[in-house]
Amino acid sequence: MLSLQAGSFPKTRRLLTKTDFDRTFDQGSKVVSRLFVVIAAKSPETDSAATSSVESTDHAKARSSDRIGLVVSRKVGNSVVRNRVKRLLRESFRKSEGRGLDVVVIARPAAASASFEEVETDLGLAISKLRGRHFPGKET
Repeated sequence: MLSLQAGSFPKTRRLLTKTDFDRTFDQGSKVVSRLFVVIAAKSPETDSAATSSVESTDHAKARSSDRIGLVVSRKVGNSVVRNRVKRLLRESFRKSEGRGLDVVVIARPAAASASFEEVETDLGLAISKLRGRHFPGKET
């Protein structure tokens, strides 16, 4: 059984492999904002996690949640700045309650000087636009 601590960010909510990233880039749609380029595709695990009766409820819920992959290049800044941007992105994504999308966020240089509120707002708007494209008719 998978226990999720408050404030944790489990591996099941991250894109980890090259295959995951490639599939999202190839099949996804893109939204460009001042701080990020956000690409999202439907998760292939959405259907399998919902129909599997072998998995525990917590694990199935974690697998069907949105997953994120981060790309923060050296154009954004030095390692301290890049890690700060990644922490802000992970935290704002962790607070979201989406289901069924794999999301790749490519940080732009403007993200280096952004506040948490700006990151949270920008990322939230981009993901809600993408959710509307992939799940039309559903409440975002």
